Amino acid sequence: MADATISLCMVVKNEESSIERCLKSVRDLVDEIIIVDTGSSDNTLSICKQYTNHIHLVDWENDFAKARNYSLQFATGDWIVWLDADEEFDRTTFEDLKSVLQHKKETFLYVPVRNYIGDTISEHDVYTIFQARIFQNNKGITFQNKIHEQIHIPVEDFQYAILPSLIKHYGYLNAEIETKNKHERNLDILKLELESEGHSPWIDYHVASEYYNAKDYEKAFHFVNYAILKFVEEGVLPPAIVYRLKYSIIVESENYQGAWPSINKAIELYPDYVDLYYLKATVLFHLGKYQEAVEVLDHCLLLGEENHNYLILKGTGSFRAVDLKEKCLQKLQ
Repeated sequence: MADATISLCMVVKNEESSIERCLKSVRDLVDEIIIVDTGSSDNTLSICKQYTNHIHLVDWENDFAKARNYSLQFATGDWIVWLDADEEFDRTTFEDLKSVLQHKKETFLYVPVRNYIGDTISEHDVYTIFQARIFQNNKGITFQNKIHEQIHIPVEDFQYAILPSLIKHYGYLNAEIETKNKHERNLDILKLELESEGHSPWIDYHVASEYYNAKDYEKAFHFVNYAILKFVEEGVLPPAIVYRLKYSIIVESENYQGAWPSINKAIELYPDYVDLYYLKATVLFHLGKYQEAVEVLDHCLLLGEENHNYLILKGTGSFRAVDLKEKCLQKLQ
């Protein structure tokens, strides 16, 4: 049986500093590379031409989903992989991709994405989240949302699987955010989405996230609470990541009394989410409830960090929990 064929679909603009790293990591793992360029003025296109002839130029319309959907029409592979220029495959985990996909019957596959944060690339400062990055072609799957786009599957009867490979994402490093003015760009697009009647609560969540990253905690708190309210009004349980953002905002703004004891309600909804427990322990520590914090941190270590259902900060179920526990024990001496 022949291996599956794979199309890589990318949307790029002024990515000369990172695009080659990305393309090098995938060029011999896929059958075709499709590039949609939305107006590069640097050397992005000349670099891409070294790896593919499938380059298409489009005007940028403040809509990532539209640009990604445009790229899909050119894909001829059995499977589609989508990446950003500031990402790369971890080659040690992707070597057998074609043979693996040949035996997959699921509609799409979740892959862990490791998001590096801070000033430098450190394996300690990462968030990991599982995202649907690989899906079958010709199934009617498209992207939706102008920003923070997600795949949309037109049928309710579908299956998915977890692929234990790894995508590394460098776009949340401080230098990348500052160089590309990502906060300003993202907020501009999100504000357009906010004007749409009946917009998804996810838009309010993403606005909150942008304000949180910009350390505007008052606005972030307003929008995350509004997102929670809208999810509830729609009869949807607010996702765990939304509660994680809410209590991260409270902790970062040092409003520890505001987080206690309400964080327990979020934990009741998501009792296996280690990051919520770590945030709870942080709150307890700053409130001087050291013994209670120790008990919560022991539970963090029991849960670990391998739950693919959640966005997890590395260390909340390991070294960060151990460090905070040691601080608590010192206070108890």
